[in-house]
Amino acid sequence: MTLDSITIKAYLGSNNETGELQVDKMVEVLSREHDSFTLDYPVTGYWKGQLEETAVLYLKDSKYKVLQTLEMLKLELGQEAIAYQVENDLHFI
Repeated sequence: MTLDSITIKAYLGSNNETGELQVDKMVEVLSREHDSFTLDYPVTGYWKGQLEETAVLYLKDSKYKVLQTLEMLKLELGQEAIAYQVENDLHFI
């Protein structure tokens, strides 16, 4: 990993128009851009007064790639917003 790497936890909600959690599309985008990631789903999210199925993404990579991927996911999943938080650094043994 590069020195500018970050580990994030992001919340990927259901498509705003269809109400469907598009896990296959998430995996397609993520696997195209990153060597590894973890998705935890379904969990329940709440956005603007509506319950929705949500996936929780754990991802470590360069800050630039991570933020670029979140922007791609936002567009491809039809999201108004994607919430993320920077986590403590992830290590591998």
